[in-house]
Amino acid sequence: MNSDLKIFLRACAEFLIVAGITGFVCLLPYIDINILHNGISEFSLVELVQELFLLSSALLFFRGARKRPEVRGGLILVGGFLFCMFIRELDVLFDLISHGSWFWFAIAATLICVTYAVIHPRTTLRGLVDVVSWRGYAMLLAGLMCVLIVSRVFGMQVLWEHILQEGYLRIVKNAVEEGTELFGYTLIFIASLGYAFQQRLPLR
Repeated sequence: MNSDLKIFLRACAEFLIVAGITGFVCLLPYIDINILHNGISEFSLVELVQELFLLSSALLFFRGARKRPEVRGGLILVGGFLFCMFIRELDVLFDLISHGSWFWFAIAATLICVTYAVIHPRTTLRGLVDVVSWRGYAMLLAGLMCVLIVSRVFGMQVLWEHILQEGYLRIVKNAVEEGTELFGYTLIFIASLGYAFQQRLPLR
């Protein structure tokens, strides 16, 4: 099999995998709203999968840091950033300890990761360059923009109050905001998987 055909078949396989994962997550808001009738609450399938994708993405980068010491500092920073986002998503559980306590756990994780990165500047810079120069970085960046910017803008209550006016329902805002977040986390997860496989990291 020539190299061009291999590249084409690999691209087809990637398309099918990404389409399958995306199609699956797009069904989750429908299941939450129409079957489970939970209004996409903090304990919905959408929230659960968001947290699972975030944690898995962070662990993939941490695993890469363990396997590749030459880029360890940079991968720890990326994994740490995603792990702090994961902690933020669990704010409801951390509120059982104390309201807003997620912040202190996120700060602790940040200090650990940043301290390691500062102590090992060479592997930090090399790792960050490795990530931003990798072909899947655009997908990772798009996922982050989806979560950090797009979902926040399209999830503003005032926007939906003006659009729906007297027909305003909070579930509409929740569906758009959480659905957009879920799509962003899906892109991040797929990109993280792609990075791990591209580096040919062992599965254990």
